[in-house]
Amino acid sequence: MDISKLKFPLVIIAVGFVIGLLSDLLLYGNPLGISVPIIIVLILIGLFVLAAVEGTKVLLGNLWLILPLLFMAAMSAVRAAPLLRFLNISGSLLLMLLLANSLSTRPLVKLNIGGYVEAVIESGIMSPLLSVVLIERGVNDIRQRGKLSKKVVRSVLIGLLIALPFLCIFTILFSSADLIFGGYVDRLFTNLHIGDFIGHTLLTIVFSLLAMGGLAYALARGPDSKRLFSRKPDPADDNEEKNVETLIEEENAKEIDKRIGLGMIESSVVLFSVDILFLLFVIIQFAALFGGEAFLRRQGLTYSEYARRGFFELLAVAIITLGLILLLDHFTRRETKSQRTIFLAGSGLMILMTIIILASAFERMQLYEVAYGFTRLRVYPHIFMVWLAILMAYFLVFLFLDKSYLFATGALVMSLGFVITLDILNPDAFIVRQNIARYEHGEPLDVDYLGSLSEDAIPAFLPLLDDYTGTIREQAGPWLHKHLIELDSRQAKASWPSYHFAINRAYNLLDARRGEIEGFEVPDWLFYRYD
Repeated sequence: MDISKLKFPLVIIAVGFVIGLLSDLLLYGNPLGISVPIIIVLILIGLFVLAAVEGTKVLLGNLWLILPLLFMAAMSAVRAAPLLRFLNISGSLLLMLLLANSLSTRPLVKLNIGGYVEAVIESGIMSPLLSVVLIERGVNDIRQRGKLSKKVVRSVLIGLLIALPFLCIFTILFSSADLIFGGYVDRLFTNLHIGDFIGHTLLTIVFSLLAMGGLAYALARGPDSKRLFSRKPDPADDNEEKNVETLIEEENAKEIDKRIGLGMIESSVVLFSVDILFLLFVIIQFAALFGGEAFLRRQGLTYSEYARRGFFELLAVAIITLGLILLLDHFTRRETKSQRTIFLAGSGLMILMTIIILASAFERMQLYEVAYGFTRLRVYPHIFMVWLAILMAYFLVFLFLDKSYLFATGALVMSLGFVITLDILNPDAFIVRQNIARYEHGEPLDVDYLGSLSEDAIPAFLPLLDDYTGTIREQAGPWLHKHLIELDSRQAKASWPSYHFAINRAYNLLDARRGEIEGFEVPDWLFYRYD
């Protein structure tokens, strides 16, 4: 990338500074809320306005990133569960880095996993570094304007020095003449703390530099920029007569001789030995799944005992299997059609059995939830496993079509699907509803765990004060009082940028019953949450 090709570096610096200043005003001293989506929208507006000013050609094929970016940014101000907020905010950041890297370069679908990793790392490193280069370029542009700029700057400074004593005198006189004006001046100097001044300054500088560098990086990175890990040939942008499939076939043909690693025999031994082990395990799983409780009793097990272990181990098996096939696909030399067929048979069989193993893990987790209830540690992996199975099926299809390079984009889409599913489901509220439903069918209810969940759960948790036994009410009340204390503290220091849908809704619900809720004593141990 060439920063010197930017036409208006001073404009980029100005836009970056405005974004940094507004970010400071939105974030400093405020809990996170709608400030996050507002900042991201400001960055996107600045990016596309500058792209129009600079005449940067934006690649429309990569703009689909904006939709999940805006959705996840918005949901960070809607869902309050800590892990889900982290996933939304970190996911938004990763998508921003990908967008900056691919604004005017080749389509993202041409990247393999290494290309995606490189794109994120490169964006994360180059964005802050380029801010220094951009500022230097801006200073040089100012210097090139010659003595006229120096004369203007000198004149402005002299004018300010002359005006300063008069401004002080007039301010003192106005304060003395008008009590209201004097009150504003007194509050201004009373509230002006040196610590806050330093904090605002540092936060503005940091966000300004990141914004300047990120904008410059996105605008300066053109179609000719090279990637270290992408396996797609550079001529794809120069030779438009060839379609993508033809170019990929040519590149793969060239790479067969370049690959160092496993031969077909070694790869086959790995694939089919693992396949045999998987097949034995799958046969046992089918017996357990379709044999039902009678089969388990013959093994000396109950459903709950069978479900208590194995889920996370099977999930780990699926993830390791996926990595194994990806590595074998990359390093195995397949020089003939028969070798490619053997590789596809071995890897395809492994993927199919892995999907069956995931189905077994899904069933185990369902049994576990029925027997012991719903928690975050069970719901999150449960949903992740569904998307992992979809990814495995997706990979199987494109492996047979000899387009395994599309796996990386599929993995990105599936990851976004996982987070979006959590956002739509609202896990903490779901956990409360499901456990209350179990309680109504005679199962025990862990009120302390439900009370420890985030503000997302409050609308579903609050009815425990009214609709259930005195014991449940006495357990739920202290947790609601604890939430009210924490939300009172948050509201005391929060301004409008901190607005958060779930948190504000929970606060309004609790505040409406403040008198009743404050009647419950809060033990000290309640302030230590657990999952």
